[in-house]
Amino acid sequence: MPVPIDIVWVVHATDEIRVTDPAEFIGSAIASQRLRVALPSVALNQAGFNQQAATLQSDSDLRQILELHPRLVIFSKVLGAPELIMQLERHVQLARALHSAQIPALVDICDNPYLGFAAHYVQQLIALSTHVTVNSPAMADMITSHPGINLSIINDPVEGIRHTPHFKPPRHSYLKKLLRFAKPQQFKILWFGGPLRSFESLRFSLPILHTLAKRLPVDLHLVSAPFPEIQTEIDRINGFGSTNLNARFTRWSRLALAEALEKTDLVFLPGEAGNPEKMGVSTNRLTESIWAGRVVVANGMPSYWHLKEGAFIGDDLASSIKQVLRNPAHALQRIKVGQKIVAEHYTPDSVGKAWRTLCTELINR
Repeated sequence: MPVPIDIVWVVHATDEIRVTDPAEFIGSAIASQRLRVALPSVALNQAGFNQQAATLQSDSDLRQILELHPRLVIFSKVLGAPELIMQLERHVQLARALHSAQIPALVDICDNPYLGFAAHYVQQLIALSTHVTVNSPAMADMITSHPGINLSIINDPVEGIRHTPHFKPPRHSYLKKLLRFAKPQQFKILWFGGPLRSFESLRFSLPILHTLAKRLPVDLHLVSAPFPEIQTEIDRINGFGSTNLNARFTRWSRLALAEALEKTDLVFLPGEAGNPEKMGVSTNRLTESIWAGRVVVANGMPSYWHLKEGAFIGDDLASSIKQVLRNPAHALQRIKVGQKIVAEHYTPDSVGKAWRTLCTELINR
């Protein structure tokens, strides 16, 4: 006799994916599938919930979900690619069917629901939902414009391993006169990100690093998907002929990122804080960097401010870098404070508890 399914995770997929265990998305290159499907499902599994992952790539997929008679259906992040329009329409069809059958539907939102190709469908999902989850207070403020919506804020869990805070930057240029025969140390700066739009923020901030390189040599390490635009920019940086700023690329993987974090001096996370399209930016890059024991300089994205005491966050990135270099002891203390915040609010255990509590309430309502 088949085991009854408590929870079905509906995962929006660009490829033909036939994964039935939501925990298998832990290896996904899409952060939301790791942080808001795989890791929560592990916590729910530990609490005894039987779960299944499903995609809506055909009408039969939709029927199969309804035939499972789940006690709760969770719609994970919707991807706004135009070629996925049929999947988006099936999402709404499923939400209507669940509403009619009085099966709770939880819709997880971590992008601005009013912008982009998928906005029309996402707003319909919100209206048909039993409950909505978001990843930050800024996103919550946007969703509350929908009347009668039940909403919870659940943080994105931190990834990676906690390491001892470390910050020992190279000597400043004014000391080089005293050490003229010593080989200059490079200041190692790491940027990492998934969507190409994250890289655009870095590209617009490169003049800051060019200016910094006039004071001390800078090694810029980029870890991401192999977008041609990134390699083009790296070639442009290295083509200037300056030995003070060089850039290199590593293809993203969990292992590659862990190694890059271990070897860097500083993590650089520029972003467009005032851009409505970036309202849902996750804390994941910030928390993982702090957890790895590294100092972070970042723009003030809405979700970042909760960690403002644990990193250097604000509009003036150049000033933040100068502050870090002038007072390494203060930078080190910031990392320690940041790790305390992450330990309290962003570990998989603490975030998993929030998912368990909410899902239990929805199933037993």
